[in-house]
Amino acid sequence: MREREASPYNKLLALGTMEREEGYEAQMKVQLDEAQATAVRQQFANGRFATTRETRSLQYDNYLLFDTPDVDANKLRFREDAFLNAKGEVREWRTRLTLLGEAQQSFPNQIMLSRSRFWAAAHQSLRFYREYFTPQQELEVHKERQRWVVDFGGVELAINLDQILKPKLEGYFLEIKARTWSRPDAEQKAKLIEQLLAELGVASAAVLGEDYTDLVD
Repeated sequence: MREREASPYNKLLALGTMEREEGYEAQMKVQLDEAQATAVRQQFANGRFATTRETRSLQYDNYLLFDTPDVDANKLRFREDAFLNAKGEVREWRTRLTLLGEAQQSFPNQIMLSRSRFWAAAHQSLRFYREYFTPQQELEVHKERQRWVVDFGGVELAINLDQILKPKLEGYFLEIKARTWSRPDAEQKAKLIEQLLAELGVASAAVLGEDYTDLVD
């Protein structure tokens, strides 16, 4: 009973702020230099892709890491999003909790299948969640993100262009993600992710099979 009550998943459920149950994403992450990142931005600015949404934000992530045998509930992310307007001014704030599972390298070319078990609005402070969940380790990642959502091949894909500000990492990181719900669907979307990467002209970029927590740890 003590083990069950100490589970991050059960403790999160006990807060009673559930918004979305578990989901999966197929995703690829590549590292870009300044010239490649500029070229990616330019393609979206020129309207080359059918963009349905576009945002720019500062993201302040604190990962609470747990020493638990449940690899699908060993990482809780507390995120503060500061959404920016065209002038770079903050227009809206949002805080959110996401319980994350370990990413699996299930497809060719380091395309990963990641799992988020639970989303909830963060109504309390980071200090409250530290004391409530008592993680064994904590990692902090700050980044600036440009995000485009596109209709590509009849599928909604999200493209994130990130610059890691804390800890400072060189270059940029491009993520292409798609929500998925079955193995055949994930395989189809993995192929579309590869195609989009090639169309963006960065297929030769360094593909990373790691999450940000692995890169900054």
